[in-house]
Amino acid sequence: MKSIILNVCFLIISFCGFSQSKEFINSLTPTFPGCENSDDLSKCYRDNVGKLIAAELNEVNYEKPNKIQIELLIRTEANGKSTVLKLKNDDSKIIQLANLALEKMPLIIPLKSSDGIYKSSSSGFFVTLIKNKNGKFEVL
Repeated sequence: MKSIILNVCFLIISFCGFSQSKEFINSLTPTFPGCENSDDLSKCYRDNVGKLIAAELNEVNYEKPNKIQIELLIRTEANGKSTVLKLKNDDSKIIQLANLALEKMPLIIPLKSSDGIYKSSSSGFFVTLIKNKNGKFEVL
């Protein structure tokens, strides 16, 4: 009886493995323009989003902390447009400036399934910015 149950379980597991969707996606992160040849697409994406935010903070000469950490969740549509779903920091001014910076985000290369169709996706990550010797924010 045990061997019958084990054989049935083995068959179920085998069928589940072969019945997965054809919507396999080769990359877990959309590609930020200029990162196409990067060894780490996630890091390149995160760093470039951080550079956009740092540029906005530096443009308005934001003075407060020397180190800033921002929690982000960004949705990239199949057409490359991005929407900020979550932007979290304790300072409302940083949130406001980061939102302004992310409105300038270029079209992103979305995820592509194995059948060649672009798919919408969301990426969550933290961006950490620190002030350099010149008092300007840069990505850590």
